[in-house]
Amino acid sequence: MQPCFVRWLIGALVIGTLGCSSLSTPRSLPSVQPGLGEVATAWARSFATRDPAEITKYFSDDAIAWFPRGAKPTVGSAAIRTAWTSYFKSNPAHPVSIDSVVTPASGELGIVYAKYLYKEVTDPTADGGRYVAVWRPVGSRWRLVLLSAHKHDDVSAGMVVPP
Repeated sequence: MQPCFVRWLIGALVIGTLGCSSLSTPRSLPSVQPGLGEVATAWARSFATRDPAEITKYFSDDAIAWFPRGAKPTVGSAAIRTAWTSYFKSNPAHPVSIDSVVTPASGELGIVYAKYLYKEVTDPTADGGRYVAVWRPVGSRWRLVLLSAHKHDDVSAGMVVPP
């Protein structure tokens, strides 16, 4: 029952509820290369460029991002790129860590979670939060389909180690 619940929860967040009966149905999935850990690390490193196009190239066209302090989610990679463009006009940095990468055996989705900062990691006044990123194979590549980031007062510069 637990794997069914986890799959249901992920599906509800990304694309709606997935039936638990599909857990036992074998599917032919595309071969996704490189692995999610490598792609997520490249995405996290892209924040050092402060280039919204570089950051959002990892998002699917229909991705959803719920940014901290956002009243509602931002939908679509173009709108997400616009949000990052606006962010970097008044913020010098946004380091992102990778704390965990989880890829279920089915290979249908992957989850990355970790921390982020609003300033450089060398700034002792930097604060930030935590995020969950849900990825799925699109064609032969992993694409970020849901990003949910939230401010956490306990996240500080010493806690975020960019890859």
